[in-house]
Amino acid sequence: KRERMPVHTFYPPSENPYSDPLSKAAQGTSTIDDKKVDLSDPELEQAKNDVKNGKISYAIFGYVGTSNKLKVEYTSEEDSGSANLDEIVEDLNNGKQLFGFLRVYLQNNTVPKYVYFSWNPAGVPPLLKGLMHGRSYDIGKWLSPYHYSIDAQNENDLTHEKMLDRLHKASNI
Repeated sequence: KRERMPVHTFYPPSENPYSDPLSKAAQGTSTIDDKKVDLSDPELEQAKNDVKNGKISYAIFGYVGTSNKLKVEYTSEEDSGSANLDEIVEDLNNGKQLFGFLRVYLQNNTVPKYVYFSWNPAGVPPLLKGLMHGRSYDIGKWLSPYHYSIDAQNENDLTHEKMLDRLHKASNI
């Protein structure tokens, strides 16, 4: 005799992460999925904190080969005040997914604005392109809080003028 398979599979209460309303999954504050993004390199946290603390203007992150291990690709040499997105775009690789985190000051404003961007150009292999959304979400969650995010596929998506315009609108300046 063959066993009948149940029509619906129900999680036992101990296994269902959404059954407890106080669980991190139910509240939307679950941790970053380390299967998508490996943030174990201590230089990552250092670069992120250096941008937030004003030591450098920006940091660019990328993956090691086709793995999920994130690394610091490069950073600004020193703090130049406000990062210029047009200068950063010139150095982006058209065959590699990259993520940027930069600090920008708006006119006559001493409070920095933080911008996160994901770079997924046409030269990236299709399989990796498909992974970008989940990876970008997790990296954005790790870098938060920030004021503006950009999902870019070409240089026209990442212009300094567009970024400043959006930041001005969001800040009512």
